[in-house]
Amino acid sequence: MSNEIIDNLSGDSLGLPQTTLPKDTSILTTGIIALPFSLGIVGIILSIITLINASAAMAAYNSNPSKYLESSFKKVRSGKICAIVSLSIFGFVLLLGLLLAAMGVFN
Repeated sequence: MSNEIIDNLSGDSLGLPQTTLPKDTSILTTGIIALPFSLGIVGIILSIITLINASAAMAAYNSNPSKYLESSFKKVRSGKICAIVSLSIFGFVLLLGLLLAAMGVFN
């Protein structure tokens, strides 16, 4: 057996090869794309979609970690972090805008 095959074997007793988490690449992609659009509706929608898909993928990973590749889990986690950062930027700018409006800066 080559080293690649040995590396992909899971730790369970069945010896089944590990697979990627569902939608791992799309979670990372939508999370990254949400960052530059974080001040608009597109960024909010992409961030929400990313968080929903990441939650489902993380639940699948937590139910059986030996079935999935760790690199796939890291992609999902990175996409989720990007989505959270995007929503945080939107929230900060929204609060700043409301604060400035309350102070009468826009009058």
